[in-house]
Amino acid sequence: MLLIERCSAWARALQTGNLVRRAEPKPDPDAPGAFLPNGAAAKSGLTKSILDAGWQTLITLVCAKAADAARTVVLVNPAYTSRTCSGCGHVLASLALAEREHVCPACGVISDRDVNAAINILRAGTALRQASA
Repeated sequence: MLLIERCSAWARALQTGNLVRRAEPKPDPDAPGAFLPNGAAAKSGLTKSILDAGWQTLITLVCAKAADAARTVVLVNPAYTSRTCSGCGHVLASLALAEREHVCPACGVISDRDVNAAINILRAGTALRQASA
């Protein structure tokens, strides 16, 4: 039961409510009663995608299945996992989403961007699991 409680806390920590909050209107200082563009149309599309993804539900279901199978779930912060070299740990200054290949200028490792990120996530999860044991 502890695992499911921890997973529920992780799901709440995602704070999807903050991600889907309505864009605040920006009053136009030059025209009283008028408003400046605030990207609300773009934000509404993103909001629909976030709600459609159901991240909290996914985490809750994965954790429940893991508990049934007596498995451990380790959630890892995915920040910079695509930009960090899985070979040497060098972090690229930027990596556009269109760039599907990770090429490390420090050690020369070339790998698929997603494979590189998966290796980094696996290492981080293993380190967290060992630290908590």
